[in-house]
Amino acid sequence: MKRGRRINYFYLVCSLVFGLLCLSFFKQSYTEHVLARTEGLEVKAKIARIQKFCKRTNNRIDVIYQKKTYSVSISRTQCLKGTYRTGDDINLIYVDRFDSLFIKKDTSGFNYILSIVFLVLPIAFFVEAIKKRR
Repeated sequence: MKRGRRINYFYLVCSLVFGLLCLSFFKQSYTEHVLARTEGLEVKAKIARIQKFCKRTNNRIDVIYQKKTYSVSISRTQCLKGTYRTGDDINLIYVDRFDSLFIKKDTSGFNYILSIVFLVLPIAFFVEAIKKRR
């Protein structure tokens, strides 16, 4: 196999992997920004469990809403400061379509725009790799 073809396959694989990651980011930001404004309901949930150790990313609390447990993402700062305590009530946004709860964020609009940009990039890389193959 020629070196040029290997590079094209590398670009194809990278764009597909990056695209899947960006699609996940887009879905999350779409839910938090667009659906929260159109379909989201402000609800109160009770904090059931807080993780013991704060990580750099993916810090979560477990909350109970309508007798069902949900895992809600919180920021590292909120985790380190101990913003939430077990047994407290917390205001969240509930989106029925995805049966998900999340904390309302001031940056949801910026994240939504950023996710669109990041979703377009792998598509552009994929198209460029296909063009070079011909």
